[in-house]
Amino acid sequence: MAMFTSHRQPPASWTKLIDEWVLDMQARCLTERTVESYWYRVTDFARVCSKPPRQVSPVDVQSWLTESDLDASAKAGRRASINEFYKWAVRSNKMKNNPVASLPPIKRPKKPTKQPAPESAVAAGVWAENLKARLMVRLDAEAGLRREEISKVKGPDVIESVHAGESIYHLLVHGKGGKTRIVPISNDLAQEIRSTAGEGWLFPGKVDGHCCVDHAYRVIKRTTG
Repeated sequence: MAMFTSHRQPPASWTKLIDEWVLDMQARCLTERTVESYWYRVTDFARVCSKPPRQVSPVDVQSWLTESDLDASAKAGRRASINEFYKWAVRSNKMKNNPVASLPPIKRPKKPTKQPAPESAVAAGVWAENLKARLMVRLDAEAGLRREEISKVKGPDVIESVHAGESIYHLLVHGKGGKTRIVPISNDLAQEIRSTAGEGWLFPGKVDGHCCVDHAYRVIKRTTG
C-alpha cells in the first residue's frame, strides 16, 4: 500500500517499511504536513541511495546530506528525517542498526541562519524575469516568510478586506506543526499571487502538491546571487 501516491514513490525495497513508518507517525498524531515532509525526504534519499534500507551505511547518508548546496538548517532537516525513520525501524525490531547514530550532529550557526541580504541582491530577485522566482523572493523579503511557508502558499490564502473604500490584503501563512499566522502584503503582490496560483498552489510540485522546501531555498539563492 503506497502512501502519497501523487508523488514519486520510493524503490520497491523501501515501500513496505516506509508505509509502516507513516502509519506509526499518523498513530502518534503528527501533523499531515510533518508526516509528508518526513516521507518526502526519506523517499528522496531512498531513490538517490539506490540501496535496500538494510544495506545503507553512514557514508551513504553523509553523501546525500552533501550532494546539494544546502544550508545547515536544510541539512539538519534531512538528517533528522533519516534518523527518525531508522530509530523507528530499530525500535520496532525491523532493523538492528541505525546508520545515522554514528554520525556527528550538524553544527548550526549560533546566529540566526537567515541574515539580511544586500539590497542589490534583493533588488535582483524582485526584478527577476522568472515570475515564480520573483514571487519567492518577494514573499521572503517583503512578507518575511520562511522557505517552508513560501512553498505552501495557495491562491485562496490571499485575504481581502475593505477599509475606507480601499482594498487591503493579507496572507494566511502556513507554518510548521499546522500553525498559521496572517501577515500584511502589498496590493500588487496579492494580485500576482492570485493571478498566478488561481485556486491552487502558487509553487506546485513536479508531480502534485506543493514544491519542496529545498527547491524554494535553491531558487531564492540562485535568483539573489
